[in-house]
Amino acid sequence: SAPVSLGMTPERVALVIGKRRPRTLRARLRTAQKPSNFLFVSKGRVWLEGADDLLCYLEMLVGQPCGRTVPFEVLKSAMLLDHLGLFAEKISDHVLVRGAVESFTAQLSVGAKPGRKAPDYLLALAIALELMVADVQEKLYLRWYAGIKLIKLGGALRWNDTEGIPSASVSSHARGIQATTERSKTIGPGRK
Repeated sequence: SAPVSLGMTPERVALVIGKRRPRTLRARLRTAQKPSNFLFVSKGRVWLEGADDLLCYLEMLVGQPCGRTVPFEVLKSAMLLDHLGLFAEKISDHVLVRGAVESFTAQLSVGAKPGRKAPDYLLALAIALELMVADVQEKLYLRWYAGIKLIKLGGALRWNDTEGIPSASVSSHARGIQATTERSKTIGPGRK
């Protein structure tokens, strides 16, 4: 059997995809391809016909060594396919699929190594950046770059978030500077 919306127009795809990042889409679609390969080998077809197919794939994954986040990544891929309207049944909303993902994640978390944390920013490095910004004899672009790094550090921003700060929104105050982020990975319609 084929997906429901096989002849989806590019306009509809663009509307549904929204502002998702290309890298995220590629990762979701790569993850979504794997259950299709599994179904082809195990059942002789390539399309998920229901929640049972996704559950079989998840059970096979958990039976092998895999990371604790893998079941949730598979669910997010199924959510994207459901959002695109490729299947009549919303597989990702099925109560058994949701329950299985939670159960498998908990099962894989037992005895797993804790997640890696980014190293703490050295206080000495933050002080060096402050000194660089204050030193009027330094080259302007170096002072600017140090200032951007400090804004990123102080606001706990991603580098891409600093790209969404218009220079007109930056203002100086007694306690420091203030700026407005108009565009980031987490701001705007369809973002979380």
